[in-house]
Amino acid sequence: MKKLLLTGASGYLGGRLWDYFTRQMPGWEVVCFSLRNGLAGLPDNLSAIVHAAGLDAASCANDPVLAHKVNVEMTRHLVQAAVEAQVRQFVFLSSVHVYGSPLAVQLDETMALPYPAHPYTATKKAAEHEVFALETGSAFQPTVLRLTNAFGCPASYNIKRWELIVNDLCRMAVTDGQLVLRSSGNQRRDFVTVTDVCRAVGHVLENQVGGLYNLGGEQVLTLREMAELVADRATIVLGFRPEIVALGAENVPDWPNFAVPIDRLKATGFSLLKNVAEEIEQTLLFCREFGESAR
Repeated sequence: MKKLLLTGASGYLGGRLWDYFTRQMPGWEVVCFSLRNGLAGLPDNLSAIVHAAGLDAASCANDPVLAHKVNVEMTRHLVQAAVEAQVRQFVFLSSVHVYGSPLAVQLDETMALPYPAHPYTATKKAAEHEVFALETGSAFQPTVLRLTNAFGCPASYNIKRWELIVNDLCRMAVTDGQLVLRSSGNQRRDFVTVTDVCRAVGHVLENQVGGLYNLGGEQVLTLREMAELVADRATIVLGFRPEIVALGAENVPDWPNFAVPIDRLKATGFSLLKNVAEEIEQTLLFCREFGESAR
């Protein structure tokens, strides 16, 4: 049995990854690891590390110094520890926001990255550099996955990521009975289910895939279009269709169109499940079950 170290298991993506690994990857023993405890003494005989820990965009904006310490410096130390322990595989979850904001045109892994305008973007870009810095001249095989807008129910009601637009829409459907867009709803996003994120990480581990890859859902929608999907699924799950309310001006121009091709990752044998409807339904059910805890 292979041994996997997972950081961030108490967080949003990390929690779902922990659940996926323990349920769907029986050939792997999963060890949770908190960066708060420092990096002295990694577990012995590790085959891989999945690094899902880090500060989110809001936390990075609130404290850029802490953001650099957690997202960049701790990543550097973890990579160094992995190389010293002769861990072969290292998977880091990055973000497509390293391509700039707003996203535009077709985003390719070979593109030169713009100067980051936000602490979150800056730390993700710098952390990517740290992940690849020690690749040459060793058996160390790093993988960076640049995620788009991942959505889906948390692994626990203690994990509160309701600022994520799809999760928030599902929460509002249950707790408020309507879906409020705090804009015109014209902004475009590429949406990927957390299930597909977990499957991609599992694919990378099982097939020892290294390199840099976009990981999106091949699903670019406006926020209004996603709200319509949530309303459709709420009709089935909750028994009523929530009203969609857009608070922004109707004459706001459309945001730039863009695409996040995942051809490079698909060339390794990966394919998306694209379980968008199912992921929305599960999130609605989660919100209905936990009620006020989903606030």
